[in-house]
Amino acid sequence: MIAFNVTRSMNNALQGTQVFEQNAKYINDLYLNTLLRGRDTLNEEQQADIETLAFTCPYIGGNAVYRARVLYGMRNWGAHYDDLVICNGQGVYKNGISKLQEQLDQLHNYTNNQNEIKSGLRNEEEVALYPNPTHDFVNILCKNATRIIVSNLTGEIRINKLLNSEINVNKVETNSLSTGMYFYRIVKEDNSIYTGKLLIE
Repeated sequence: MIAFNVTRSMNNALQGTQVFEQNAKYINDLYLNTLLRGRDTLNEEQQADIETLAFTCPYIGGNAVYRARVLYGMRNWGAHYDDLVICNGQGVYKNGISKLQEQLDQLHNYTNNQNEIKSGLRNEEEVALYPNPTHDFVNILCKNATRIIVSNLTGEIRINKLLNSEINVNKVETNSLSTGMYFYRIVKEDNSIYTGKLLIE
């Protein structure tokens, strides 16, 4: 209890006037009252403040944003914070693709890939690797494919195999790979490269 009181006194003594400093002081006090005391003592106004701060761009609100997200998550399990979208919406413009959009794109690409496998190749540019996830083998559906290279997450090459470019489907054994995520590159005769992820179960 003495350590709690000392910590709270130190927090109350903070004198910063910047927004991120004021946020830190406020959220520290709420944080100390909830997590460190092991109880929920927040009133409706404080809960609203926490929600507002949790959905603030960290470049504006400072590190207190992350503590607010911990407190907000205690009542709202699974809340999603896409800082690219949040920050861009608050005038702090960042380049890139949001995590949510990245996941939606991956789902869209997976669906398209499965549809291509079912319908077969429609032109020479289409490439498919299936089944994925797999364990024992993969089929590479690709015209003019010459090589497949499979690397683990640290970049170590685990499979480097020549393919028969005369056929549209090559079968490659994967039973030497342990369970986990891998990256693959399929090289075609024109040296174009098709890349993707391979999950071994």
